[in-house]
Amino acid sequence: MLNSHKLSIGLAFTGIALSFIGHSPALAQTRSNPFLPPIAKLQHAPTRDYRVRHLKLIFNVHAEDNSADGIVTHYLSAIRRGTRNIVMDAGDNLKIKTCLLNGQPATFTHAKDQLTVNAPSPLIPDKEVTLQITYQLPNQKISAGSPNGAAGIHWIRTNPDQPDRRPGFWTQGETTGNRYWLPLYDYPNQFSTTETFVTVPDNWLVIGNGIEGKTVSDLAKKTKTYQWTMKQPHAPYLLSLAGGELELKRAKWRDIPLYYVVPKGKADLIDGSFDDTPDMLEFFSTKLGVKYPWPKYAQNAMWDFGGGMENVSATTLGAGSLTDARSGFHNMSGLNSHELAHQWFGDLVTCKHWGDVWLNESFATFMETYYHEHSMGEEQYQLEVNGNTNSYLNEATRYKRPVSTHYYAAPDRMFDSHTYPKGGVILHSLRRQLGDENFLKGLNHYLTKYRHKPVETHNLIESFEEATGVNVQPFFDQWIFKPGHLEMDASWKYDESAKMIVVTVKQTQDTADGTPIYDTPLTLALVRNGSGVERFPVQLNQQSQEFRIPATVRPDSLLIDPDQDLLRVVKINRADSEYPVLLRYAPNVNDRAQALRKVLAQTTGNLSDAQTAQMVEVLKTDASVTVGTQILNTLGGMKRESLRPVFEQEAQSKKWERRASAVRALAQLPLTEQNVTLLKPLAKSDTEYYTIVEASMQALLKHDVAGSLEVFRHQIASKTASNRLANRALNLLEESDSQLVTPVLLEATANKALNKTIRLRAIRALNTAKSTEDAVAPTLIRLLKEEKGDFQRLVIDVIQERKFTSAVSVLKQVAQESEDTKTVAKAKDAIANLNR
Repeated sequence: MLNSHKLSIGLAFTGIALSFIGHSPALAQTRSNPFLPPIAKLQHAPTRDYRVRHLKLIFNVHAEDNSADGIVTHYLSAIRRGTRNIVMDAGDNLKIKTCLLNGQPATFTHAKDQLTVNAPSPLIPDKEVTLQITYQLPNQKISAGSPNGAAGIHWIRTNPDQPDRRPGFWTQGETTGNRYWLPLYDYPNQFSTTETFVTVPDNWLVIGNGIEGKTVSDLAKKTKTYQWTMKQPHAPYLLSLAGGELELKRAKWRDIPLYYVVPKGKADLIDGSFDDTPDMLEFFSTKLGVKYPWPKYAQNAMWDFGGGMENVSATTLGAGSLTDARSGFHNMSGLNSHELAHQWFGDLVTCKHWGDVWLNESFATFMETYYHEHSMGEEQYQLEVNGNTNSYLNEATRYKRPVSTHYYAAPDRMFDSHTYPKGGVILHSLRRQLGDENFLKGLNHYLTKYRHKPVETHNLIESFEEATGVNVQPFFDQWIFKPGHLEMDASWKYDESAKMIVVTVKQTQDTADGTPIYDTPLTLALVRNGSGVERFPVQLNQQSQEFRIPATVRPDSLLIDPDQDLLRVVKINRADSEYPVLLRYAPNVNDRAQALRKVLAQTTGNLSDAQTAQMVEVLKTDASVTVGTQILNTLGGMKRESLRPVFEQEAQSKKWERRASAVRALAQLPLTEQNVTLLKPLAKSDTEYYTIVEASMQALLKHDVAGSLEVFRHQIASKTASNRLANRALNLLEESDSQLVTPVLLEATANKALNKTIRLRAIRALNTAKSTEDAVAPTLIRLLKEEKGDFQRLVIDVIQERKFTSAVSVLKQVAQESEDTKTVAKAKDAIANLNR
């Protein structure tokens, strides 16, 4: 699962301040740490009395009142002799009607989210029985939570103010949510196959787990019944349904059917959101050596869902994450790759208890980063490792805990920045320590050996040792089973007489909370201007160590862990002269970006000619987006004519982020005819990235208002995701000091072919646009006569704000004739204010 909070975490942080004032960090964490007593308690997977082989659900949705009823049948067998009570998880919101054991009525009690069914005699171990439970699911809010703030079943309700919302529902199981929409055994130490039959209105689509069966229509009742069958066993919380007025696009990867599902009216976002799914499937299957393990894969984008949830073969996603190809390079790929990775890590193998949920979430976080290394390059991988590190470090200022633990308050509390980013970075470190071949070999063995089984951390450790011969227990003991992280305070000097570089590294992490003194490989790197980086591996294993590196001449700088192989904080004092060298040669983009900030911080005012030349040279040699855009933004702000050729060249970059920065930089200069020739097609483009179109529009409007208006008319009428370009065009026109933009705004207010929200935005723009009453009032008066509801009310606001007294007579007419009380009140207020 990737919840909405995790989605908001930025991935490009490069530093964080850690400080504790007036008290011991260890003492403060003991008082507030939610993973220590008395807040936390010792927790293990529950003891099982029976095994469920198969679950069959008949589920009837009553859309008219957002309720449902169901019949769920469990095919189960006792594990031990003497089992007489069958205890199922069933939320108190459910109304249990009957229980049948092997077809015969059975007594039961239902309280405190548990259903206890009484067998007439003890069950015989390993002899299968059927338990059929008939229940109702009334329309009521469920108070239980989950990692993304929802549990059980969620009904999507229509809203007159959001006409694109269509009715439907989705379910959410992780961690203990499924019990609130059907009775079942609800803990991941039990796997079973499942089968669902779901009846809904005939204009609805339903996506479930596994293979799609026959859809049966009932013309008299105007319903459809969808069948979904999962023949491979899986954890109970991965059972799911998603239904409603939806649009479906079918595709295929190898022999696996793909379902791309979005709310009605959002089909234009399918390709931009999901067209890289086949590449993800190919990458993960090839790298892991385990083909995607389920019979189909559906990605269901649903209203009101936050983040994503890896339901087996049928991921649920938030519709708010849908995007198009012009918003950026596969902007949804982070969420999509994270949830897809779960189909191996979390679904094919699932944590046996919630204290080991890192086996699901840390792996999905790492695999997301690993995929981005493939699809976007090493720079993105480095940014995400650094961003994940800093996300964890932010949480570590409040508390630290082992990544794998049996001490926690509740399962949902485990879904924090230790489970997601910290675990993801630790897996990155394990990859670097083992090397790709051994790392992937270990994962292949783990997935193959424990396929369709619940797992614990020791299973992963054994898998690596069995597959590679490498004893990874020491690694796990330090990084997974202990809290905290590595903190290093480093210094270096050059011993001229001995021709040695002397590096001192002190481990400064507070060990009072159980954080160890780490025993780990570490790389030191010498950096020399003109020759680059030379790496030296050492073993860090003491609180304070001195390392000596032979060197005939003094290096220009030194890096500790230059490739960010470790989860660590490094403090090192540097001379100002080191940063220009690090900017040019540091192998990690985060170090180069930090060096750039240091170099720029040393300047007062604009850069000197020499510094400017250095920046231009870095632009030529550093292909990264991070450093390139930062330099372009800096150079652009200097407004130097001599830099025009640099900006023009970067405006042709293959990297759209650098192109956008170059266009913005050009906009700081008077545009030449050549520049206009370059920018006009970009500004009017229906295919270029939005940021480049927006930057080009802004540049042209600043250069030549009259000559750019055709571009703005085009983009106001364009069809883009969330009307992005139309809104941006109207914003720019509103901010303009020229009255020449007024006709374009007036056209937009009156153009009924435009989206309603765009017309309303154009009306709001008239409130602050530089225009006279004679130019604007007639159009507003006409709208006041022709339109109703929110159009009328917004027009009244603009008339009142701009004090257009010529509209008073029409306002009086509206106040007398309108049947909308809000409009009448607003019109009367406006009349009173204008007559003062």
